Amino acid sequence: MKAPSAAAFWLQFLALLPVTGVQGLWIKRRAQRMATRIENGATGRFGSGARQIDVLVTGESTAVGVGCDTPEQAVSMQFASQLASLGAATVTWQVIGRNGARATDIVKLLATQYPKPPDPNRIAVVLLGANDVTALHSLRHWYEQLVAVRTRLRQRGYGSIFLAPVPPMWGFTLLPRPLRTVLGARARQLEAERIRVADVYPDVTALVTDFPLDTELLAEDGYHPGPAACAMWGNDLAVQVLASLQVSPGRVAP
Repeated sequence: MKAPSAAAFWLQFLALLPVTGVQGLWIKRRAQRMATRIENGATGRFGSGARQIDVLVTGESTAVGVGCDTPEQAVSMQFASQLASLGAATVTWQVIGRNGARATDIVKLLATQYPKPPDPNRIAVVLLGANDVTALHSLRHWYEQLVAVRTRLRQRGYGSIFLAPVPPMWGFTLLPRPLRTVLGARARQLEAERIRVADVYPDVTALVTDFPLDTELLAEDGYHPGPAACAMWGNDLAVQVLASLQVSPGRVAP
């Protein structure tokens, strides 16, 4: 489905605000009670293959394991593990993120005093969008902050940057309507801007992920992916990243 125009979105948003405002507060309180499973800055290694892959996963709650029971279940860890296994590689990984983070927050977290030249063999995966959907900043702001994230990653030496899709909130069946309708419309708008960033910058690839939406795969809040969903998502990310590294980046991955 095509993203709605800015005018159509804001008309719908204002008309439904009395209901969606209450629903949004209820969802936010439930989501904030879920624990972070991976600390910001955590590092580790998977595999023992000859190929060396340096990976950074950065972003919002999904990056730090919210919705899972253990760090190993988080999509960040699942991705790094599958990357090592499927790529017959040694994967050195790091996670930089925070529960509730928006793109602006990640720009700050990625600041470094020791810049490195970008290396295409150093990979960064960006998991953002849910909190930017609810923040209701302008689409220009979202685009500019994604570009700023890219700049920070290149300063850290990451030459291959992969943007995961904005969470498909239109399919989160446990979100009540009309809140799901409004958030879904906004998510589609942010998703279009994410793809535009990859169209403009050749070192950025916009991944296409079949986000697991079955209710039994989601966490108890119906908002975050649970352990089973993270396992599926992490494997999907690893497959796409490995495939994309064999082709010219900067396009939507096949």
